[in-house]
Amino acid sequence: MNITVGQGPAVPTLTGPATVCEGDVINYVINPVDPSTTSYTWTVGGNASFTDLGSSIQVDFSGAVDGQICVTGTNACGTSAQACIAVTVDDVPAQPVIAGVASVCNGEIANYSVPLDPNATSYTWTVPAGATITSGQGTNAIVINWTGGASGNVCVRAINACGQSPQACFAVSVNAAPTATLSGSGSYCAGSPQNFNLSIDLTGASPWDIVYAIDGLPQAPITGVVTDPYILTVSAPGVYTLVSLDNIAPCPGLVSGTATITENPLPSAVLSGSGSICQGSGDCIPLSVLLTGTPPWSVTFTLNGTPQAPITGIVTNPFAFDACQGGTYAISQVTDANGCVETGSGSSVVGVNTAVTESTSR
Repeated sequence: MNITVGQGPAVPTLTGPATVCEGDVINYVINPVDPSTTSYTWTVGGNASFTDLGSSIQVDFSGAVDGQICVTGTNACGTSAQACIAVTVDDVPAQPVIAGVASVCNGEIANYSVPLDPNATSYTWTVPAGATITSGQGTNAIVINWTGGASGNVCVRAINACGQSPQACFAVSVNAAPTATLSGSGSYCAGSPQNFNLSIDLTGASPWDIVYAIDGLPQAPITGVVTDPYILTVSAPGVYTLVSLDNIAPCPGLVSGTATITENPLPSAVLSGSGSICQGSGDCIPLSVLLTGTPPWSVTFTLNGTPQAPITGIVTNPFAFDACQGGTYAISQVTDANGCVETGSGSSVVGVNTAVTESTSR
């Protein structure tokens, strides 16, 4: 009689992923299959369901949590030791909750964030048209520049290997800042101050409060302005700028523009030179006029107190002209390109020598 001595089955070699996503359907396989094993017994933990396919199973991880997948082999001689894989069941991240500023001003920089989710590997943010994410895209915290941005939703999804969370959104209202733009200019001659009307164009809801400066020095606030444009009447020379603008809106105003009031110095004209000419010779004496102010100049002079035709379009300094008549020359008035007028100074005398008459005696 022949007696065959059998052996129990070998411990199965189980293959399959140790990390899955909730909802995955995964096959776990014994490889290689022991030819002496006649059957396999499977156990699946973590509330996962499975379909027994003999030397493999198909596991549905819908609604599952972490657990073990184990298998033993059986034959006529007994049952093998258990082989197991510990399976971690990951899920998509939970829907985030956004924290941030719900009302911003156009041009404002604001921060938005969600709690850091250990189950998330990155975050995808979207912002309303015109707004810009300046830093933090891909993380749980971003910085938004609202310059030119429209009101709308800041939204985010948390992402991991299993997918992405439901989108979370946060409504943000963008408030337009009021604006003030200064324009205008003027000039006057020293000693003759006058008033000038500068214009301030305004946007936003009235009333407005305005602060302006002269040469960088802030002036007393103008409060309760209700007209647009606002006419600012000034007389002092200097460079005018706007310092601040406020109204009932929650946003500080945006100011721009400059206006310059210029005090032009009075021109001057000093006449010099003298000499003599012979009567009837047609000779001339050059006289000089030293000028200050802005060219071109116009100079009016007198000869023996009688006004002469003005000399216009003078662009050289000092200016020279020929005196061809005898007498006393004086400048009565000088006008420069700024329209400023002043009396001149200095005088010049041109003498006339008479010819000697030769007499003959017989």
